[in-house]
Amino acid sequence: MKIYYTAVPTNSKEFLSRILRDFYGISTPKITKNSYGKPYFIDFSLFFSISHSENITAIALSKREIGLDIQKKREKTPKRVTQRLSVAEKQEDFYRIWTTKEAYIKYCGKSIAKLYSRLEYKNGALYEQNTPVAAVFLYAEIEGCTLCVCSAEQAAAELINID
Repeated sequence: MKIYYTAVPTNSKEFLSRILRDFYGISTPKITKNSYGKPYFIDFSLFFSISHSENITAIALSKREIGLDIQKKREKTPKRVTQRLSVAEKQEDFYRIWTTKEAYIKYCGKSIAKLYSRLEYKNGALYEQNTPVAAVFLYAEIEGCTLCVCSAEQAAAELINID
């Protein structure tokens, strides 16, 4: 699995096209979306997930289904967001909670509106309706952000900074 990221403000689609062209020799990928809007390549077996936060854009590419989220850390977490956290979640790192849930939702290819309320992060693990999710999470701290990748199995990840 490879995770490409840049702190240079960019358009996500243009960044994906650049990565595919420069590193995979793919010049015109055909992309479609599932009913919830998750994008897929039509013409080859490579999975991807895109996330951005402020000026950071990240793209994860893998041979297996994947979900990625990145969130820029702020000094203060908005109260409207922390009010939605469970008692257990309020004891955890907010950015780890947020990126874990978002990456898992992207991995599943489901609607955030339907799945988010069913998820709870506690004791360092993600649960869906009180059952541990069958997924693996990888975390990294880059450029003042928390990054989380969700996949079906443990895999080494290579972080590649593109300027």
